[in-house]
Amino acid sequence: MRKKQVLIASPINQVNVILEPFLQSLTMLEKSDFLVRYLFIDDNQEPASSQLLQQFQQTEGNTELLRYSNVTFPDARVHIYHKDENTHYWKEDLIWKVADMKDYMIREAIEKQYDYIFLIDSDLVLHPRTLEQLVQAERDVISNVFWTRWEREGMELPQVWLSDEYILYEKKREEYLSPTEITARTQRFLEQLWKPGVYEVGGLGACTLISRRALEAGLRFAKIPNLNFWGEDRHFCIRASAIGFALYVDTHYPAYHIYRAANLAGLDAFKANGYQAVRDRLGNAKWLQQQACYDLAIAQYEAYWEEGFGLPEQQVDAAMSQAECWGKSGDTANQLKSLRRALEFGLPLPDCYCRLGAVHVERQEWQQAIAVYTAAVNMTDLEITTEDWNLYCTWLPHLQLSLCYDRLGLLEDGNRHNEIAYSYKPDHPSILYNKAYFAQALKDKDDDLNSD
Repeated sequence: MRKKQVLIASPINQVNVILEPFLQSLTMLEKSDFLVRYLFIDDNQEPASSQLLQQFQQTEGNTELLRYSNVTFPDARVHIYHKDENTHYWKEDLIWKVADMKDYMIREAIEKQYDYIFLIDSDLVLHPRTLEQLVQAERDVISNVFWTRWEREGMELPQVWLSDEYILYEKKREEYLSPTEITARTQRFLEQLWKPGVYEVGGLGACTLISRRALEAGLRFAKIPNLNFWGEDRHFCIRASAIGFALYVDTHYPAYHIYRAANLAGLDAFKANGYQAVRDRLGNAKWLQQQACYDLAIAQYEAYWEEGFGLPEQQVDAAMSQAECWGKSGDTANQLKSLRRALEFGLPLPDCYCRLGAVHVERQEWQQAIAVYTAAVNMTDLEITTEDWNLYCTWLPHLQLSLCYDRLGLLEDGNRHNEIAYSYKPDHPSILYNKAYFAQALKDKDDDLNSD
């Protein structure tokens, strides 16, 4: 039986610390069922990266290594590729330079009659079974999924989408969707992509297997003149759809994306986990919470908790954030459960005690509120230097304790705690109001006693 021939191809402009794990993952691909050759176009700015490619060529063999120059590309010009720890910065000329290199690779694959070309970006680390899985899917155009925080503080998102430039939810042409429904549908799509399978999508890129049938039909990355969508992958995808090729994503073995140097820190964990990606449920939950989709956020916080990943501080953050969602949903009973969950780690959390107290106050559970506010004020001996956090074990719980004792008719205790709060915050309007209130209430009480 004839082995299928696969050209693994990549235009490369990469720093050596990211390029090295990419190349290592290529050597570890299971490819005994295929005849594999490599085609790299060296557009590196770092000599060390060019040396890595040369070493790969020598040790792995079956590698064609071209330098990006006027010899191969008549219109070749130097373009500086800028990226930092926040994001990557793509200029228009650079995008079409990359498209030109990819189209050169496609022509090579057609001319040398490869069964597939596997176009892959040089900042990915692949699961060893990636190539086998993509070929077994038997699709003409299919990408292997990976997840990225496109902005450093953003949520992890896939490199595939459903329509237009990067829409991640299904929408009919004349359908109106509220922001909440958009978020819910986006979440549905993301949930699907975390389940191993093969799914049809509207756009893809960066880690794509393309059959010879599709290549010979005219698929390429060149600019479509009457289309202003950003990025060569979008022009490729629209051309594919127009020609009649559906686009698919395979989610069995998500790749690891070293989008910024900081992502190198998670590479060992990715490998130790059997080259399996760990889902960022905490980031997903926070995004849902920001979109006011509290029920969906609660579910993601719960799943994050059950998975047991993350440091104790992150688990506490998840529990307290989940409590906020329960509060927004009006479910104070579950809000209390989430806040108590945060305390299970034994960390000094006066803010959590104060939030617990606020819920008990809302429920008019005065004794329970007194207990947790007292726990907060007992933390004043801790070395708490942050002013925003310090308030949770000084004037704020004492102010609330004055309220609770007043509601129980214990004016002396209420006044005592308000005076302590006053010593910390003598200009706070609520404390000043209470000061006058307790003075009058205690005077009235004394007058009543004297009149008896």
